[in-house]
Amino acid sequence: MKTIVLILFAYILFQANVMAQKADSLTPKKEYKHSIDFCPISPAIGIYAIHYCYKFSPENEFIIAPSYMNIKHKGIGHTDAPGFIIGYRRYLW
Repeated sequence: MKTIVLILFAYILFQANVMAQKADSLTPKKEYKHSIDFCPISPAIGIYAIHYCYKFSPENEFIIAPSYMNIKHKGIGHTDAPGFIIGYRRYLW
């Protein structure tokens, strides 16, 4: 139940931000090369990660991140798995 409430809250939060666009949003904005991302839904499923992203062109991004998974399984136990994420993101538009 807690997971469903968290997912619903995150959906409503992000949906409101998407719909609230202004006419001045069409003007070009400053592009940042470095960013830090965190997915607010991930703790609801037991995955924690903070991504460092480096945008080396307007469509391409390199991602590195430490991660930790703490997933509970019924009747078996739980997973404690640290990890490291290396990735590449390509924007199509």
